[in-house]
Amino acid sequence: LTQDYQALQQMLEQDIVRDLLIVMADPDRAWDSRTAATRALFEILQRDVDSCNFVVESGMKDVFESILSQYDEKMPALALIMTCNCITVLGSHPATRKKVVSPSLISSLLGCFRELPEDTMPLKLSACEALCGLLSEPETRHYLRILNGLETVWSAVTQRPNNIQFLQSAATFLHTKVKE
Repeated sequence: LTQDYQALQQMLEQDIVRDLLIVMADPDRAWDSRTAATRALFEILQRDVDSCNFVVESGMKDVFESILSQYDEKMPALALIMTCNCITVLGSHPATRKKVVSPSLISSLLGCFRELPEDTMPLKLSACEALCGLLSEPETRHYLRILNGLETVWSAVTQRPNNIQFLQSAATFLHTKVKE
């Protein structure tokens, strides 16, 4: 539906973005439902900047921090990856980027770099891309300094130096961060 503009408009007229955010924020919902809602929101945000504005203006942007802060080995990686992808989209628009940045969001994104028993490289890649999208904001760079963000990303690079896609994203992050 999100690739068909008319269908997307019909969904948006029915407050689908608000409904998806409510599902994402509901701790009593199964992760399958919350993950599906996050994926649907990501698809909508990519295609509709007004929806991006709604997310940051609605007072519900904290749902991203909430999901990321629950990160552990029991949580579906796809829920976290889609959450990071939503943040990446919000970071691609100057008007929403400034409003989404907060110390708790940056801290939650850096939390995605924790080592867990299973392979978390796809999540680290998505978190790194989200951070890259927010780096043009001085507040992001300030919070990264306070939270040792450079060290966190560098540590992930040295632990798994063979993932080319992650290395490219990390190189962009490090270049942009160091360039400040």
